[in-house]
Amino acid sequence: MAQRAKKLVTVAPSEAEAHESMKAFAEASSRLKGIEAEMELEVQKIREKFTLRIEKTRVDYDHNLELLKRYAEENRSTLFEKKKSLNWTHGIIGFRTGTPKVSKPSKVTWDTILKTLKDEGLKAFIRVKVEINKDKIIESREDKVIMNQLKDLAGIEVIQQETFFVEPKEEEVRS
Repeated sequence: MAQRAKKLVTVAPSEAEAHESMKAFAEASSRLKGIEAEMELEVQKIREKFTLRIEKTRVDYDHNLELLKRYAEENRSTLFEKKKSLNWTHGIIGFRTGTPKVSKPSKVTWDTILKTLKDEGLKAFIRVKVEINKDKIIESREDKVIMNQLKDLAGIEVIQQETFFVEPKEEEVRS
C-alpha cells in the first residue's frame, strides 16, 4: 500500500493561495468520493457473486455440525468415556469443559443467600465487600460436606458446562 508523504507548511499561505488550495481540496474530495463509490460498487458485486455459494455452504456446514453434535451427544458415554475428544481423519470432535461457576436457584437472590451464609457462620464464603465469595465456593467444590451444606441452605451448586467443538484439519480436507 502506498504511503502518504506528510507535507509541512512552514509559511502561512496568501489569501489567493488559500483559495487555490481550497479548490484543489474540493476537487480531491470529490475524486475521493467517486473512487470510494466505485470501490463500494465493486465490493457489492463481489458480495453478490459469493453470497449464494456462502449461503449454500453455510447450510451444509450447519447441517453437518448438528449431525456431529447429535452423534457425539448420543454416543457420549461410549465415545468419550476416557477422552474428551476424538481425533478423526478430517477433524477433531469433542467436549470442552468450561470454567467452574457458582449457580443458585432462579427464585433465590444473592442477598438472601448472603444472609443465610452469615447466619450459619460460613464467613469464608463471604467477601469483605459483602457479597457471595463465589471464588471460595468454586475452590471448595471438591469438599462434599461444604457443598452439601451450601446446597441445602441456599441451593448453591458449582456447575461446569461443556461446549461442543469441531476443528477441521484444513490441509487434509483440501487433498
